[in-house]
Amino acid sequence: MAFWTQNKTTVAEFSKTPGFVLDAATRTLHPLPLPVDLPDSSHNVPPQPGDDPTPPNGVSQDNLNGIALLVSASAGFSTAPPRPLFHPSGIHYSVDVSASFLSVLATLEFANPHYDSTRESMIVKAKVAKSVAIPQSTELKLVSTIFQDWDDGAQKWVDISTRVAYTAQAEAVVAAVVATASDQTAGMATVKNESYDVTLGPVGSKGRILLRFSCGAPLSYDKMGTALDGSDIGLAKLIPVAFFLPWTQLSDENGVCNISFDVNSDAGASVLPISTNLIAYHHLKSQNLLESSTMIAVGSLKCENSKTTAEYSWSTLPISPTYILLWLSIPNDDTFGFELLNFKANNDIPTEKPLRAVVLNTSPQDHDLLTFSLPGSGYIPAQLTRIRIETPKISIPRINPIHMINILLSDASGSTYANCSGGGVVRDRFNAMMERRFLKRLLSIPVLLQARILQIEDVWTDVAIIFNHTMREHRVLSFKIGDFNASTISYANDGKIAVNSETQNCTPATIKIAQDVVSFVSWMRTIQPGGGTDFVAPMQYVLQMQNSIFSASGLIAGITNVDVKSFIDFDTDGGHNGTSTAAATALQSLVSTFKVKSGVVTGFGSWVNQECASRMAEILGPFPALLGLYVPKIGEEGMDKIFATGFTAWVDALRHESFRITVSAGADVYQHSKLGSTNIDALQVVASTLVKGIGQISFDAMPDVSNVNYTGATITGVASGDVLLLYGVSRLDPIVLAQRLEIKVNGVSNTQIIQKIVENEDIGGNDLAFKWMSAVAKKDIHCVFNPSVAVSNFLARIEDNLSFSFNLPALSGVTSYLGRIINSGDRANIDSAHQPEDPVDLLKNDNVRSLPPPGMSFGFGMPATSTSSFGFAAFGSATNVRPFAGSSLSSSRESTAPATAGGNTGGLFSTTQPGSFGRGMFGSAAGGSAGGLFASSNSIEQSKQQVNAPRMRKRTSQDQNMQQQQNQKQILHPYFGNAMDSNLWTQVLVNTNYLKIFTGSESKKNTKILEALSLVDFSLKKITGQITVEYFCDFCNGKIVSSNPRWHCFDCSDFDECSSCHANRSHESANLFHRVRNMGSSTVDFGKNDTLVNLLLQQTPVPQPATRILVNRTDVENTARIRRLVLVMIDWWAAFRFSFRSDSLPEVLDAAFVTEMKNALHDSVLTNEVVAKILDTLQRNL
Repeated sequence: MAFWTQNKTTVAEFSKTPGFVLDAATRTLHPLPLPVDLPDSSHNVPPQPGDDPTPPNGVSQDNLNGIALLVSASAGFSTAPPRPLFHPSGIHYSVDVSASFLSVLATLEFANPHYDSTRESMIVKAKVAKSVAIPQSTELKLVSTIFQDWDDGAQKWVDISTRVAYTAQAEAVVAAVVATASDQTAGMATVKNESYDVTLGPVGSKGRILLRFSCGAPLSYDKMGTALDGSDIGLAKLIPVAFFLPWTQLSDENGVCNISFDVNSDAGASVLPISTNLIAYHHLKSQNLLESSTMIAVGSLKCENSKTTAEYSWSTLPISPTYILLWLSIPNDDTFGFELLNFKANNDIPTEKPLRAVVLNTSPQDHDLLTFSLPGSGYIPAQLTRIRIETPKISIPRINPIHMINILLSDASGSTYANCSGGGVVRDRFNAMMERRFLKRLLSIPVLLQARILQIEDVWTDVAIIFNHTMREHRVLSFKIGDFNASTISYANDGKIAVNSETQNCTPATIKIAQDVVSFVSWMRTIQPGGGTDFVAPMQYVLQMQNSIFSASGLIAGITNVDVKSFIDFDTDGGHNGTSTAAATALQSLVSTFKVKSGVVTGFGSWVNQECASRMAEILGPFPALLGLYVPKIGEEGMDKIFATGFTAWVDALRHESFRITVSAGADVYQHSKLGSTNIDALQVVASTLVKGIGQISFDAMPDVSNVNYTGATITGVASGDVLLLYGVSRLDPIVLAQRLEIKVNGVSNTQIIQKIVENEDIGGNDLAFKWMSAVAKKDIHCVFNPSVAVSNFLARIEDNLSFSFNLPALSGVTSYLGRIINSGDRANIDSAHQPEDPVDLLKNDNVRSLPPPGMSFGFGMPATSTSSFGFAAFGSATNVRPFAGSSLSSSRESTAPATAGGNTGGLFSTTQPGSFGRGMFGSAAGGSAGGLFASSNSIEQSKQQVNAPRMRKRTSQDQNMQQQQNQKQILHPYFGNAMDSNLWTQVLVNTNYLKIFTGSESKKNTKILEALSLVDFSLKKITGQITVEYFCDFCNGKIVSSNPRWHCFDCSDFDECSSCHANRSHESANLFHRVRNMGSSTVDFGKNDTLVNLLLQQTPVPQPATRILVNRTDVENTARIRRLVLVMIDWWAAFRFSFRSDSLPEVLDAAFVTEMKNALHDSVLTNEVVAKILDTLQRNL
C-alpha cells in the first residue's frame, strides 16, 4: 500500500471530540455545530475506485500547513540549583498568513520561582527546533529577536534591543554579563544547524523572549465553486493552517500558564465559511491523526488597520491536544493575471506583449541599508537591486515549422453518470465541452495564420483519450495546416455537422480532413460513463503512442527539424485511484516527452480530489484548476469562463518560444588608488528565480563578453510569458540603471520589443532583507546562481553586510543577536557552577529534520503507562504502586491517598525525568512524560529506576508503526524535489496523536480522570492539614517515624530521607546546591563550607542557604495543581466534560458558580470550599 494516500474518512465517522468556533468580533468561543442533514454522496451512482469522498473544499491531514513550535528550556539561578528543564509561565503566538508567506511571533515568558525581591536572579536558555510542517516549503527561519526584562520598581517591561554581532563575540559578552556583577541584563539568539538557541539573563522576577519566524509560501489548493451556474469557479485558493497549542495533563502544575494567540492576514482574505462547509471542517477534524484533538476553528475575521485578524486567550493550558485552525480563502486575480479572450469571436487572439524590464526601487531607508562596498581600493558603493523581467508574448518570425499537439484526457468513469441540474448527466456535459473546444480551435486557424502564430507548413494533431480505470477509447486526427479549409465543414444551428457539399475545388487531402473532423465530432457525442478512475493509465498510454503521434511530422516534406508544442486539457469529476505523487509524476513525464507548453485542469462534482487537481494544474502552467461542485450548462457564466481561460492558455502555448536572455548595464568607472581609472560592471547579476511560468532557467557558465569593457549574464531556458526576478549588484541609481539596461533576446538587442521602467518594491525592511539573505546563503530553493559572479567569498560578503545592516542573524550562523541593558540593580551574578546546561536538542538530523518516533519524550512526548491493574499512574510508569484501596507511596502517604506514580507528571512541556528533582511525591517514576510541546530529556540523570515491561511493549509497537510508515514511504518525483522530508508532517501528527490522554477502554478513560482528581484532592488535603501524612525515605523506602528527623529537599518534587541515609550525603553529592533541611527540628543544618570545593576534595558536602526566603518546591507544586483544576473548569470545561464521558454533567457551567470560582482565584489561597465542592461533585458523577 502506498504511504501517501488521500484520506477516505466518510461523513459517517465524525469525531466526537469537542470543537469550537471563534467569533472574532466578540472574542467568544461557540461549539462547532454538528451536521444535521448529511448530503447524499452517492450522486445516484455508487462511488468507483479513485473517487474521492472528501467533502467539497475539504483537505487531507497530510496537506495541512501545520505549525508546532518545539521548544526546550533550562534555567540557572544565582544561589538555587539550576533546573535542566524549565517551563514558561506565559506563551503568546501571533501567526501571519498570506498566499506568499507565513510567519509566527512566539512570546515566551519565564517567571523566577526563587525571586524574593532582593537579589535572587535567573538565566534562561532555550532551544527552538527548526520545524514547520508545510509541504513543499522550508522550515521556519528566525528574522527578529527581542528580549524583555521586568522592572519591579517601575512595574513595566523594559525592552532589551538587540544588534547583530559575530557569534563568538556575542557568546563572550553574554557570559561576562551573567557571571560578573555588572548590573546588566543580556540576551543573545544564534542560528544553529538544528535549532535556534536563545539565552537571557540575569533577570529578576521574570523575563520574556520574543522570536519572530518566517518561512516560504504556504501550501494552497484551488477552491471549488459551489454556485449552480459555476460563476464562482476559479475565484480563490484555500490555505489551511493548523497551529498546535502546548497542552498538559489536568493535574500537572506546569499547566498554570497563560496562553494566547492571534492570527492575521491580508484585507482581502476571509475564512472558508463554516456554515456552507461544515462537513469539510468535520471531515478534517475526524481524520485519524486529529480525531482525538480539540479543534478551535477561526469562524470569522475582523478588519483592523488594513488587516484581517482574530484573537483569544486562556489562563491555563488545555488538558488534551488542541489546535487552532485558520482555513483561509485568498482571492485570485479575476483574469488570473492573463488576458482572457472572447472565445465566441473567431477573430480574437491575445495581444502581443513586449519584454518588460522593471527595476524595483526601494525606500530611502532600505536603499541605504542595501548599499555596501565592493572589493577593491577604498569605498566602492554598490546597491543590492532586484529586477523583474517579464518575457515577451510575441510572434517571432521562424524558419522551421511546428507540430502542434492537442492532448485531451477526459474522465468517463461511472461517476460521470451523476445527474446534472437542468437534465442530462455529467458525461453529456463533458461531451459538449470536448466538441465545442475542438471546433473553436479548428475554426480559429485562419486568424492564427493571419497573425503569423501558425504557418501553412505546420502540422496539427488532436489526441483524445477517454479513460476510466484504464484507457478506454481514443482517437487521433493529424493534418497539415495548409491542407485545412474551414469552409469545408458545415455546422448548423441545431448542432448537425457535415462536410460541405461544395468541395469540388478542394484537394483530396482537404476533403479527407473535413471528413475526419465530422467523424471526430460524431464520435465525441457517443461517449458513455462507466468504470473507476485512474489518472496514470491514460497518460501512460499516450506515452506509449509517442512514436505514432510524432510520425505526423512526416507530413512536412524535406524538413526534419520540427519544434513540438503541446497542450493538455484534463477533464475529470473524480479523484485518482492512487497517490497524488504518482499522478504528478506521470503528468510530468508526459509534459517532458511531448514538450507541453501549457494546459488546463477542469473538475466537477464533490468527488474531485482538489489537492491532486491543484498539483496537476500547477505542473501544466500558470492557470489554477477550474473546479466546480456543479457542471454549468453551455452558455452559462461558469462555462464561458472555462472556455475563455482554456482558449487563452491554448493560444499562449502556440505562441510559446524559448529564449536566451542576456542582461547587462555597461561599464562604470572608478578611481583605483593604485591602478587609476578602472572599469567595473555597472550591473552584476548574482542569481535569479522563476516567479511565474514554465521555463527551466539556468545561467550560462560563460558570460557575454561581446563588449571588451564589461560582461553580461546569460540566462537560458526562458519561456515566453515567464516572469523572472533577478538579484543583482548595481553601481547605478535605479532610474539610470533602467535607462542603461541592455537586454538581448537570443543574442539580439531589439529596442522595439523592450520596455524598461522603474517600480517600487512590493516588500521592504526585514522581509526584503530576508529574501536577499535566503538567496545569498543559498537557502532559497528556487534560486539559480550565476557561477561567474556568485562565488562563495562574494556571497559571504553580501550576507555579512545584510546581517549587520538590517540587524538580522546570518542564516549561516556566523552572526547572532546580542542585546544588553543596565538593569534595576537587583540582579546578582550567576557563576558558572549555577548556570544550566544547554537544553536538550529536539531535532538532531538537519538533513532529515523529522521528529523522533512517538514515545521518545521529545517535543510532543507520549502518555505514560501504568503497571497498576486499574490503569493508574498517568504521570509516569510507577514502581511499587498498589491498587487504589491499598496505596503504597514512597515519600508522603496517608491511608486514602491515590495510588499514582507522580514523580513525573509530564504534560505541557514534558517535565524532567524524576531523578533530576527527586523521586516525587507519589513514588519513584520510571521516566517518560505525558506530552506537550516542550521537551523532556533522556540525557538528564535519572534515579535508580527500571523501565517496566508494559512501557517497553508499548514503545516497541510504536517503533514498529513508524518502521512500517518508513517502509511505505515513496521517493518523490523531482517535481517535489524541493519539498521538505515528506514524512515530517505525518510524524508531527503521529506524535500529536500519541499525546492522547485517554487510551484503551472506556473504563480506563474514566480511571485516568479519577486518578487526576484524586491527585488534586490529595494535594488540597495535604496543604490544608486534613490528612495525616506518613513519610517514607526515598533512598531506603523505610518509614520515617514522626519522632525522628525528616530531611526534606526544598528543590526536589517531594524528596525526603531519613537521618541514616542523610548522613551519607548521597543526595547532596548528586545534586549540587540542593537545600536539604531537617523538618523535624527547628535547628537549621547549614554549614559555611563550599559545596563544590567539598565535592572536588571528596569531602562530605554540607548544604548551604539558597535565598532569604526558602521556596518549598513541593508546596508550590501542590498549590499550582489545585489552581490548575479551577482554571481548567473555567477555561476548558467542554474538553474537561468530554474527558468524563458522563452525560450527567452540565454542558454549560452555571454563571453563578463560574463567578464563585473566579472570585476564589483572586484569593491568596484558593477557597477550600470551592475546590472541595468541585472535587466532590465531579467524583460523584463518575
